[in-house]
Amino acid sequence: MGSNNGGHIYFIDDDIIDMEFAISLLKDDGIEVTSHGFLADAFPFLRSDNAKDIDVFVADFAIAYGQVDKDQPKEDTFTAGETGNGRYTGARLLRAIRNGERNINVNRSVPAIFYTNLRLDPEIHRLAEELKAKVCLKLEGGYSELYQLITGFLREKEDKSE
Repeated sequence: MGSNNGGHIYFIDDDIIDMEFAISLLKDDGIEVTSHGFLADAFPFLRSDNAKDIDVFVADFAIAYGQVDKDQPKEDTFTAGETGNGRYTGARLLRAIRNGERNINVNRSVPAIFYTNLRLDPEIHRLAEELKAKVCLKLEGGYSELYQLITGFLREKEDKSE
């Protein structure tokens, strides 16, 4: 697992308040969390050697996808067409992980969770199935369901390593 034996979770969500609360709950249990609110910050980390230690990938579906500053490398963004105008950016990022694109160092089979408010969009469930990810709805299952999914993935990994 992650460097502290509690697991290492990667979290990308541009809803900072929601993200910070969920992260504090996980950290209270000794789970290491790396988080970003923007793709511009996410890509350099996801290409680093530290990304190899990610045990669970958690992403919102709707995340800003384009350049946030003029000096940002093109490979650190997605286009409007790739992301459904930002609606499916989290899914596009997970697809990049699954396909080994953009020199991302995350294990291609990393357990993944989409943590989102897009509960009425049937496309999220289709994409989740295609990308082998779970869906956790912020307004329905919320933090409790997210926590259960993450700790379940971590237990499965621990059981396999024993």
